Amino acid sequence: MTTLQVKKPIILTGVVNWLEWLDYIGSKLELATWNAIRSGDQSFLLAEPRKPLLIDFNPAATIEANLNTTQARAYKNARSHYKEDLEAYDKQQKQLIKAREAIYSSVDERLCRYLEWNNDVYHWMKVLTGAISVE
Repeated sequence: MTTLQVKKPIILTGVVNWLEWLDYIGSKLELATWNAIRSGDQSFLLAEPRKPLLIDFNPAATIEANLNTTQARAYKNARSHYKEDLEAYDKQQKQLIKAREAIYSSVDERLCRYLEWNNDVYHWMKVLTGAISVE
């Protein structure tokens, strides 16, 4: 019988447990999200998709019935792609929120003062990297 090993929470206190803390935070996130955060690769971030509008397919359309067959098909195809893109965007946003919560809740009070809520997790990781070497 295989048992799932749950990682014991790690509180980042400084350089002494930095690597252990990184492993702990990484275990809480999807690998692609964690790799992007660790590397600082913000090109990983998805832009919020734009919902297709009827007027994109026919400037005079106010309801779907105003579209001809070709326009209606293109509109439905665009809506389908939009829904897929929105799902991926929402999933990524949830992962980034989870990352913020995991980081903030696992940093000691001394280091927590460097984490400002108006900054993203990429900035937080950069700040923490610098802070642990000074503290």
